[in-house]
Amino acid sequence: MVGPVDVDTDHSWGLAGQVGVDIDFKDNWFFNVDVKYIDIDTTATLQTIPLGRLRVNVDVDPFVFGAGLGYRF
Repeated sequence: MVGPVDVDTDHSWGLAGQVGVDIDFKDNWFFNVDVKYIDIDTTATLQTIPLGRLRVNVDVDPFVFGAGLGYRF
């Protein structure tokens, strides 16, 4: 058992890309679909009582899928 863990992450910069399309279907209504890739790399510091201070590299690189319904005024 490690006990309580305090986690802190550094600020980071990364790249993100998006591709999507709007599909008109009635009057001013449209349907939207898109996909995004986000590159998130940072360093996390974990502080525990029995293990002390640990620094680890964290890579979270998700694909995010979206869909929506919209109306143009």
